[in-house]
Amino acid sequence: MEYEEIELIKRSEEGIVQLVKGKDTGKLFIRKVRKGQPYVYFILEGCTHPYLPKIYEISTKDGVTTIIEEYIEGQPIGYVHLSKKQFLSVVKDLCAVLEFLHKMNIIHRDLKPSNIIYAEDGHIRLIDFDAARMVKGELEQDTRLLGTKGYAPPEQYGFAQTDARTDIFALGVTLEQILEDKIQKLCYKRIIRKCTNLDPKRRYQSVRQVRNAFLGIKWYGLCGGIMLAFAIFSCGYFQNEPMEPKRAAAQRHPDQILWGDVPVHEYVGRYIDDIVEEMDVPYDTYTDGGSQNRCSYRNQGIVFFFDDKHIVSRIAMDPAVSTFNGESLDVNQEKLIEMMGNPTFAGWKEKKDEADEDIYYVDFYDSDAKWGAVFYMPSPEEEAYVIYID
Repeated sequence: MEYEEIELIKRSEEGIVQLVKGKDTGKLFIRKVRKGQPYVYFILEGCTHPYLPKIYEISTKDGVTTIIEEYIEGQPIGYVHLSKKQFLSVVKDLCAVLEFLHKMNIIHRDLKPSNIIYAEDGHIRLIDFDAARMVKGELEQDTRLLGTKGYAPPEQYGFAQTDARTDIFALGVTLEQILEDKIQKLCYKRIIRKCTNLDPKRRYQSVRQVRNAFLGIKWYGLCGGIMLAFAIFSCGYFQNEPMEPKRAAAQRHPDQILWGDVPVHEYVGRYIDDIVEEMDVPYDTYTDGGSQNRCSYRNQGIVFFFDDKHIVSRIAMDPAVSTFNGESLDVNQEKLIEMMGNPTFAGWKEKKDEADEDIYYVDFYDSDAKWGAVFYMPSPEEEAYVIYID
């Protein structure tokens, strides 16, 4: 197809970006002319994702590559006023497209509001892969230091090799910028702070963890099945299974599970009203009455269950915002047991939830203190998605 230039969008040392129109069809496209052979674009040419612009043509001649890609009608996300519902939809879209890219070992490395187009269909498109690269396990650091100041983490400046956690850092900075409401910023403060930790090991380790932290997908989608399993487990397992010898109790460490910097078990037995006042941030729901009293800080990864006297009796929490001896708890079965010191009493169980799907759990119960922690996950190989502290 032949194209007519409409507008020069950007010029740099690497090349140019133009808005062009097909001479035969009149349809608008983006044309990029770049030095070298940007390998990531060749990979993306064969990929289809609803939140990525389509790549129609790539050609290379005399060391110069020309790319024709879809033109997206819309505005950069930084210019769009988002309601809370729209903001969470943007989070979901961004996490979906980044997870797609990371599975192909592609790191965007230049995530920022100007590279996220809010399209007319109400969904985003992630654009501009000029700084993107493929993850190479044998490298200690990147060979080309690209990115945007303020959005790029320390490793992007040559301190280490960039990986998925690099995009997670930029995602945190970007989401904080597009959050206009101060109350919403406060509500999501813990999540953004973890995304933008300067130490990659202390950030979320996958985009799925970020998505779950913001959206709480597992908390209510599987809540009925999890609570049913927990009730069966609590009433049956602890009563019917023989208790471990007292000598093993010292190996059980649910009191070392932290939410932020606070041992989670310290909330058990406290008045929910005092906790609400202490938190001083909005909660999602506060159901007062019946047997399902709860105060949900879903966006911060924690739900407090309390009785008619307003005393907290159980806590559900997102492992992605929980730590044990400094390590995140959203890990698979093998890693979890290793982190807990390979306790011989850690018995994994399998049950069916209300949707007839398998769920797995393991308990760490202190027979002396009469409380413990139960971890749930969809399979032993996948990451834990909820912890109950009882």
